[in-house]
Amino acid sequence: MKHKSDFDIDLKIGQITEEYLRKILTNKDNIKIEVKTDFKTHETGNIFIEYEDRNKPSGLSITKADWWAIAIPNKPKEEMKNEDDIKFMIFVKVDYLKKILKQLLKEKKAFKLPGGDNNEAKGVVVRIVDILSKVLSGKKSYSNKIYIQEKQPTLYKE
Repeated sequence: MKHKSDFDIDLKIGQITEEYLRKILTNKDNIKIEVKTDFKTHETGNIFIEYEDRNKPSGLSITKADWWAIAIPNKPKEEMKNEDDIKFMIFVKVDYLKKILKQLLKEKKAFKLPGGDNNEAKGVVVRIVDILSKVLSGKKSYSNKIYIQEKQPTLYKE
């Protein structure tokens, strides 16, 4: 059976995606990003997304941003020195993030809790894997199983 290559399609999609990321990162087309840093995620696997602070709307509930970015350093706030301490960052479109959080709250996979400095803020606490699961599947959570295609290429020999 002849192998069918999707190279041309993959190349086109790659170019579209690269150009869109370039626009986001260079602020071309005035794309706005709100960046939050969560210093506990590396310990808990959860993120805290603020929507109220001192009884006033804040964070996700009032943002004018197109994208919400969550920076995840691998050190506590007091030990963070520079950008090298940020090891992972998630970007989600704001309207999509709001939709996902509503679904996860309804499914009891996210919770409204106090947080922030002195617990004066309110936010949604959710596991990163549950957000990623919603983004990937659009409807359900993934199991803890790893999906392996049949006829997987051999990466190494024992």
